[in-house]
Amino acid sequence: MEAPNNCVGGSETSCPATSAKFPPPPMSWYANGGGAEMSASKALAAPLASAEVKEPTVTKAGPGHILLSAHAFTLAVVQGVLKGDLQNVKEDTLANAEAITPVGSHYLRTM
Repeated sequence: MEAPNNCVGGSETSCPATSAKFPPPPMSWYANGGGAEMSASKALAAPLASAEVKEPTVTKAGPGHILLSAHAFTLAVVQGVLKGDLQNVKEDTLANAEAITPVGSHYLRTM
């Protein structure tokens, strides 16, 4: 293998001042490329979502919401014991449940 102008160390005075130029990358490296290079990526792409807008449904309280409401009740009791006042356990339970799960809070309010 030969080096042009014997430029191995770079300290020779006869070395050219230009640096090596690399070929440009193919278009398939870019996401915004087009043509045949992107056909494989387009075939693997997920389909677009439909434009239909569905009405929101009402979420019913399930076992998970009730379980998290039990955690809110336990936390309210611990807060009452630490404060030395168990008069506001119901209000503290509702506030804790609202912070954890709004559906569980609504479930507790209707009980």
